[in-house]
Amino acid sequence: MVAGVHTINNLQNNLIINPNPSNGTFILQLTKPFAKESTVEIFNAVGNCVYKKLITENTSRISFDGTDLAAGLYLCRMVSMDRVEQVSFVRE
Repeated sequence: MVAGVHTINNLQNNLIINPNPSNGTFILQLTKPFAKESTVEIFNAVGNCVYKKLITENTSRISFDGTDLAAGLYLCRMVSMDRVEQVSFVRE
């Protein structure tokens, strides 16, 4: 018997990374821009934050140079006062 499981319907990811996988140069695109300042954070597969940047302008597109990142799986997270968006990506 399973109890307490909640299904979340209509999950929508508003953060897109292209190309994915990539050789290190990425475009972060928000389909629904943040209204206030936000922070971009990139975490490696073991959870270490390898990049962090404050974004102060209202933007829906950010270029990111990840050529110094080692090959592997990463998580990109954008955080603001009103929401959090995250997506995983592969650095080849």
